[in-house]
Amino acid sequence: MKANLLAVLIGVFPRLKLIILQLLSVLTAEVGLVLKQFRNHVAVVAGVKRGGEDGGVPRNETRVLPRAERFAIETTIRYRNIGQNIWYEGKTENISGSGVLFRGKNLVALKARVEMIFALPNRGPGAYGANVRCLGQIVRKAPPVGTGGATGLVATIEEYHLMHAEEASHA
Repeated sequence: MKANLLAVLIGVFPRLKLIILQLLSVLTAEVGLVLKQFRNHVAVVAGVKRGGEDGGVPRNETRVLPRAERFAIETTIRYRNIGQNIWYEGKTENISGSGVLFRGKNLVALKARVEMIFALPNRGPGAYGANVRCLGQIVRKAPPVGTGGATGLVATIEEYHLMHAEEASHA
C-alpha cells in the first residue's frame, strides 16, 4: 500500500523522486561517519583477539588499543538481554565506534549479551538521523550520578544494523 502511494506521489510530483534520492544521499553520508568508526574498531578488535601465529598479538603479549573517539550523544536507548522479550529504556551519555555508555533503572548483568536500539541524531540542516540496532556485551557498570541517579551500563558494539523507520517501530 505504501509503495503504491509513493508511486502515485512520484507520478504527480516528478521532483519528489529526486528529493528522496538527495535525502538518502545526505543520510548515507552522515551515518557513514559513525559507521566507519564501528567497522574500523571491529577490524582492530578481531585482529587482536586472533592472537598468535596468524598475525594478531601473541598470547603472551598485550596491546593497548587507542581509545575510540566518544561522541556526547544524549538520546533514548532501548535495551534487553538477547533472547528476552522485555525491553528497558534508558538514556545514552556517549557513543563511540567501540561501544555505548547509557543509564537505565533496569540493570543487566555484567558479561550479559544485549541488544540495543537508539537513534543517531541529525547533524546539521538537511541531514536526517537513523535508528541503529546493535548487539554487544555489558562490560562494566558506572556508578550513579547525583542523588537517585541511574547506574551506568557500558556495552560493546560488536554488530550493528541501520534500521528503516518501519523496523524501528516494530522492534
